[in-house]
Parts: sequence; C-alpha cells; structure tokens
Amino acid sequence: MPQTRSRRRVKKQASIFRRIYGGLVFVSAIIVGVYILWPMVIKPPAQQTEKPNSPAQSSGASRPENPPEPQGPVRREQTYNILLVGVDDGHGNADTIMLLQYDVPNQKVGVVSIPRDTMVDRDWTRIPKINAAYGKGGVELLKEEISRTLGVPIDYHIQVGLQAFVEVVDQVGGLDFYVPEDMYHDDEGGFVINLKKGQQWLSGRKTLELVRYRGYGNADIGRTEMQREVLTALAKKLLSFGGIANIQSFLKIFNEHVDTDLSWTDITFLAQSAFGLDTETGVTTAVLPGRGDAVLGKTKWCYELDPDQTLEMVNAMLNPYDEPLTLADLDLIKGESYLQ
Repeated sequence: MPQTRSRRRVKKQASIFRRIYGGLVFVSAIIVGVYILWPMVIKPPAQQTEKPNSPAQSSGASRPENPPEPQGPVRREQTYNILLVGVDDGHGNADTIMLLQYDVPNQKVGVVSIPRDTMVDRDWTRIPKINAAYGKGGVELLKEEISRTLGVPIDYHIQVGLQAFVEVVDQVGGLDFYVPEDMYHDDEGGFVINLKKGQQWLSGRKTLELVRYRGYGNADIGRTEMQREVLTALAKKLLSFGGIANIQSFLKIFNEHVDTDLSWTDITFLAQSAFGLDTETGVTTAVLPGRGDAVLGKTKWCYELDPDQTLEMVNAMLNPYDEPLTLADLDLIKGESYLQ
C-alpha cells in the first residue's frame, strides 16, 4: 500500500510538472510568435506621394491610365509630416498650429510653429490669414493651405482640444518651467491668466494660462515661441515618463479630446519608433521667420514670411524629398504695405 501511494504521488507530481512545462512552452511560443509577426502586423504608415503645387495637383486634369514614372524629387522612406493643431474647445478656433516631421530611420524630429496670422491670399476668404482656413473648412482645408504655402506634403493630422493639454500635463505630474515675466489677463469669457515671473511648478491649468498669454511685446510671435518651448518640455517629459501604469489614463484622454486620421496601427508604429529618440539631440524646434506688420487689402497685422529664411528652414526641417526645394515650390505672399 505505501508503495502504491508513493507511485500515485510521483505520477501526480509528474502530471503537474508536465502541465507547468506545457504552459511555459505555450507562453514562450506566443512570445516568439508575437516577436516574429509584430513587424508584419505593425507596418509603417503610408505617405503622401503627390508633390504640392504640382501641375497635376492644381489643374485637376485627368490622368492617363498608365502614367509615366515620376520625375523629380523622391520621398525618403518613413519620413512623415504631421500637422498638429490645438483647438479652443469653447470657440472652435485653431489656437496653435505646428508642422512636425518625424524621420524614423535617422531618429530626428523637426517641429515648426506656424504663426496664426501667416499671410495667404486665397479666393475662399476675405481674411488673408492662415488661421481663417480652419474656421472656413476645418483641419482638411488648413492642411491644404499649409502644404501649398510651404511646398511640402502633409501626411496626417492630430487635432487636440485644450482640455486634453491640461489633462496630459497633470498626468505627467506638471512641468517645472521658467515664466519670463508677470502675466495677467482677464477676458469677458472668464478665462483668467495670473502668473508671476520666475522658475516654478505649473499644473495643467497654469500651463494652459502660460501658452495662451498674448501680452508679449512681439504679440503673436512671442506667444508662438512660448508654445513651442512649453510643448518641447512636455514632449521630453512624455518620452521619459515611466508611468506605464497610467497608459489607460492617456488612452482615455486621447479618445475624448483628440481627432486624428492616424490609425491605431500607425500610432503604434510611431510610438514604438519614438522610444529610440534622443530628445536632447534628435529634436529641433523653430518658428517660421517673418514680420507681423504686413497689410493686405483691408487686413492689418498679417505675418509675412521671409522667403529666403523660410526656404532654408523648410529644407532643413520639413522637406521629405531627396533633393532641396526652391522658392518656386513655395507659395509665399508679399504684403502691400507695412505698419512699421
């Protein structure tokens, strides 16, 4: 009898061992399978292939059934231009406009802030400022106008409500930031800005006050510069943020306040790629160069882009092609007179 019990105990232990071993093999197979199949499932996002301001794009002419091989510049692979738009939740205005390029193979990011008063001259509006495109036709018209003005394709857009900005800053624990001057503003809509000069910790609400302040001596350009600095600081904190446990909170914010034409597969690919990005050396930010006192028609205080400096910046930070753009590729407007 003791021997029988001993055999049963050994058989039972062997059965348990086989189950555990089998489970480990199964889990290992899943991990290996995911590792092998992941690159096949998560593929790079598609790119725009048509060059802005090209005759085929602007003329609307029909295309031949068997078009010839494209001539001229060729797009670099896995280099994406993405329009970032910050939207005032209450009024539906484009509060922040930026164009980002992510060069995945070289792990480089360029972020160019576009002043809202950047001058355009189109038949769809009597207000010759690029921000009017958003009010007239939403993010799609804004993409079209920026692409036409700067001569570069825009592959995707990310449109973010200001409440999302507040919640993301709070989610990463706020920002330590130097406020360059005392800031106070109280508008009729109830949005109050009250910040003191100096290094300080900013909550999401206080950070929003900082990026919306307009009382700089150089008006919208000072505000655009501040937005660029704050978003750069936030991006660095996001990429270094170790709170993987908070991923559900970020997804909730994204679902509630973000509109984009990137698919979840696209987002996964870009997010996974960004883990290799060095935010100290791989990220460059700038504001489109120009002057903000131009007059066009009856509209004052338009922002006229400097042709040569803008071309240089576009080629350095936003050009996705294998050869430089020229001024002929851009569509820049010159003011009729100037206020200063």
